Amino acid sequence: MSSALYRLGRFAFRRRTTVIGAWLAVLAVLGAAAGLFMTQLDNGVSIPGTESQQALDRLAATFPEASGTTAQVLVVAPDGQDVATDDVVAAVADAAGAFRDVPGVRAVADPFDTQTPGGVRSATTGRRPS
Repeated sequence: MSSALYRLGRFAFRRRTTVIGAWLAVLAVLGAAAGLFMTQLDNGVSIPGTESQQALDRLAATFPEASGTTAQVLVVAPDGQDVATDDVVAAVADAAGAFRDVPGVRAVADPFDTQTPGGVRSATTGRRPS
């Protein structure tokens, strides 16, 4: 194997202008092919059957105005707690406020806001947290 690599290296050194020209030709052909056959890029990612995809699908059904966004946040309550406990609600409200302050963010939907259609309700009481 080492003798074959030695011969290849020696050939590339002796014919360096030919090797460099061949590499430039290959790069030009690849660049032209990429320009001709390139299609529109797609930022959408879907992995059917995963928990995160199910959460995104539910979010799209609950908040249709959120479709087309570039970032979505999923909040999960700690084990043994309801998502509507005061600690979780306060953390979500703080996070929503911080997201509103990020440059380029057009809108932030707080799922615990009473004005949000389809907002989060407590699993135990069926009402929105106070």
